[in-house]
Parts: sequence; C-alpha cells; structure tokens
Amino acid sequence: MPFETHRLIVFRGSLGPVGGAEDMWQIGLRFTNSAATSSSVVPQQNVDKCRAAFQAFLSDAFNRFSTAVSFEEARGTVINALGTAAGFTTVSPAVGVARGGAGSNLHSWSTSVAVTHDAGGSRRGRFGRVYLPPQSLDIDSSGRFAVGQRDQILAGYKQFVQACQGPTEGGEDYRLVVASSYGTNRPVTLLRVGDVPDTQRRRDNRLSERYGIIDLP
Repeated sequence: MPFETHRLIVFRGSLGPVGGAEDMWQIGLRFTNSAATSSSVVPQQNVDKCRAAFQAFLSDAFNRFSTAVSFEEARGTVINALGTAAGFTTVSPAVGVARGGAGSNLHSWSTSVAVTHDAGGSRRGRFGRVYLPPQSLDIDSSGRFAVGQRDQILAGYKQFVQACQGPTEGGEDYRLVVASSYGTNRPVTLLRVGDVPDTQRRRDNRLSERYGIIDLP
C-alpha cells in the first residue's frame, strides 16, 4: 500500500569528545499538514523551528544528555506515496555550540532511552519509536534509572515535539504522526518512556571494540 505524503524531520550529530567524533547518531520524526500534499519541499522556517526546539531539548541539563553528544543539523524532506523523497532536502545547521548539558558521564553508547509514539486504536501502524542519543542516567542495581529522570525526559520530549508542531506557514496544523505503508498518517496522541534503557543495535555494531587477550597455559 502507498504512504500518505508527509514530512520527515531528521536530527543528527556525533558521539565522542569535543573534536573527536567516534560515532554518529540520528533520529527522525514524521509530521504532516495540508501543505505537504502540494509541495515537494519542507519550508526553511519549519526546519529552523524544529532545529531550535531540538537544540533546546538537548542542552537542557534536566533531560540528561551527555556532553559527549553533539548536534550538527536538522534536515527536512517531504516523503511521497512511494516512501521516497519528493524533492530536495532543507537543511538547518546547529547554531553555536550544540552539545548535551548533563555532564560527561554516560553509560554504554549502545544503550538508549526509547520514546514510543502511540496513535491509539488497535490497527497495525499504531506505533512509532525514537531512540534518543545517549544520556547520563542514574541507573540502580536493578538496571532501571530514576523515575524522576524518566518523567523529566518525557516532559522535555513533549515540549520539544509541541514546539515543532503547528501552526506553521499559512496557519496550518503540523502534527506528529505515525506514518506507514498502510496508507494513512495517524496523529500521535500518547508518548511513552520506560525506565529501562533499550539496546540500540546499530550503535552497538558501529562502536569499535578493543579486546583484552591473555595466554592460558
């Protein structure tokens, strides 16, 4: 089945000490509004607005992002019925120093707090998921991080999404959606974050591993 036309906003950056990136991170959020059906390009003002919102989310110490996480740019692309780019990508580079604001301590780069986008109902295509860049979390002996940190991250993410949403050009509604090949963009009505970090397999595969070896007589 075809996709319903929508806008994909991608946020990307690097992981590692200042000036020494060792891996890249990237997350993507999908939005829709009526203008997307008649345009093949996401307006610059929309990408700039989302870039500024994400940069504020990342740098707020209460959202627990490590200073090892840097943000480089947001990129907006209209996705057509085939699930491919309808036109060229609009880019909004980060402004100034864009890094996490919660200190340099972080856990394995292969772990990540996952945010679930829930569009409600029981049909397929109800859920979306975003793996946030690594954070500096207080994880206890059970493998969970503090409930207060969970709730702050969830509130901060909601504030970021709301800053990206409408009204935008022409006063049109600009909503976060779950988009799938089932053919309908479904507005997200619930956001969910758990208190156990998930494994982000791509980061685990990209992170170079250094082995220790010892002889066994």
